[in-house]
Amino acid sequence: MSLWISTEDAMPDQEDLDVTINVLLYLSPDMIVSGFYSQNDNDWYDFDGDLVDDVTHWMPLPESPL
Repeated sequence: MSLWISTEDAMPDQEDLDVTINVLLYLSPDMIVSGFYSQNDNDWYDFDGDLVDDVTHWMPLPESPL
């Protein structure tokens, strides 16, 4: 079972629009970056704040091992 969620099926749910939820982004073809989804803008961004195109899937960050 894949933990990746299609952007056609769902987006990260932010209850507070002033708080971002960090996730992993899958870009086509075969590139994975960390970033977040802005419900205010309906856009994806990397951690540098740059707009990211071609996001096909996303998944929550894994729990810390510590």
